[in-house]
Amino acid sequence: MNVWILNHYAGPPETTPATRTFDLSKELVRMGHNVTIFACSFNHYTFAEEQLKPGQLFRFAELQGVRFIWIRGVPYKDNGWLRFFNMLVFALLAVLIGLWLKPRPDIVIGTSVHLLAPVSAFLISRVRRSRFWFDITDIWPQSLVELGHLRADSPITKIFGFLENFALSRAELVMSVLPNVAEYVRDKGRADRPTAWIPNGIDQARATLVPQLEEKSNGTTFTVAWAGGFAPAHALEIILEAASLIQSDNKNDIQFTLIGDGPEMDNTKKHISKLNLTNVKLTGFIPKQQLYPHLMQADVFLVTGKNLPVYRYGVSYNKIFDYLLVGRPVIFAINSHNNPIADAGAGLSVPAEDPKSLAEAIIQLRDTPLQTRQKMGTQARDYVLKEFDYTVIANRLAKLF
Repeated sequence: MNVWILNHYAGPPETTPATRTFDLSKELVRMGHNVTIFACSFNHYTFAEEQLKPGQLFRFAELQGVRFIWIRGVPYKDNGWLRFFNMLVFALLAVLIGLWLKPRPDIVIGTSVHLLAPVSAFLISRVRRSRFWFDITDIWPQSLVELGHLRADSPITKIFGFLENFALSRAELVMSVLPNVAEYVRDKGRADRPTAWIPNGIDQARATLVPQLEEKSNGTTFTVAWAGGFAPAHALEIILEAASLIQSDNKNDIQFTLIGDGPEMDNTKKHISKLNLTNVKLTGFIPKQQLYPHLMQADVFLVTGKNLPVYRYGVSYNKIFDYLLVGRPVIFAINSHNNPIADAGAGLSVPAEDPKSLAEAIIQLRDTPLQTRQKMGTQARDYVLKEFDYTVIANRLAKLF
């Protein structure tokens, strides 16, 4: 099977944290399929042009058997018009390249976000007489409306809504990282569309051997870590407020490490300064390939999010699976359809946007015997290796071909 995937933000672990498309593609190639990924050369996580020389519009590259087509992107720094122009240029160039590229694809998969990529994938599939699949990794525009970034009646919201309905109505299959994707498609009036849950996962080959938690002497720092994109949906202010409560309670052995970067970085720094926090460290962006050694320094991980209705369709953040693989207890602070931490027996769950409950859970785990925390970590690792290995997920995907 010759598969093309249009994912604006795809990339290898050396440069990007979101590697689902590449990891799945590697496994499909190992199974004998041919996979080409259309991705943007401008890195959304570092805001830098990393793949093309001046004057190049695109180039081909092969990584571990996967063919990449790096397409030039317009530079931007925030979620303004330049980012939209970046999306538009990628979508147009992807179509132009897809119209002549050989050999002809059997399936063209368009991955959101953003919604122009699925439309481009459909146009290519129609001209090349291929099958079209729609892959949802984030629900636009609904999540943007619930976060307050867009008004429900704004022209941009209506355009995004039209593009989403366009892709849903024409897709042979709707696949998604969200476990409750079938309900979402039904809610959009497309109950006739077949759906498949193709979640984020882990690549066992990428992780080094993770040591067990070791007994610590009195006074040793208890490290609480969070990793991901600094975006409003992740409710980083709740972590900072929990850190403030802990600092005010003179629990100075508890320290926080926030790993990543993004549009909320400046606001996060201002909030840290406003609260006079001395127990929070910011590392900046760390690519997936270098992430695990940093995660191994933690005693407990956090998964946080806003209290949004859209989470009734579930969550599948990359960080969850990295946390589980490293084998540390996790505190899950999202009100969602699914709760992989509870499923794995890997930690504690608290309500979303509740800094007091979050702080109490952190202290509870700090005071939990090491042996109990080690058991949580072992259960976490066993669960993710069994249920979310990309080899397993890719086999599930290939059966749909």
